[in-house]
Amino acid sequence: MSQSGSQAAAFFRDVRQSKVVWLVRDDDGSHTHLSADGTRSLPFWSTSPRAQRAAKIWGHELRTESMPLNT
Repeated sequence: MSQSGSQAAAFFRDVRQSKVVWLVRDDDGSHTHLSADGTRSLPFWSTSPRAQRAAKIWGHELRTESMPLNT
């Protein structure tokens, strides 16, 4: 299995167990990523520590927030 394949498997395993995903946001909302083809994506993480690492890297007073999977 490739590294990305094992990471995807871990993501789905974590989310299936916790029933939540994590996102990074500030007071204006969640940050999206603009891809090379112009589409936007909203990144999610499977655990709070992973989302916290992204918030720390991106800075700008970002915080993590959980969202129930059924939302």
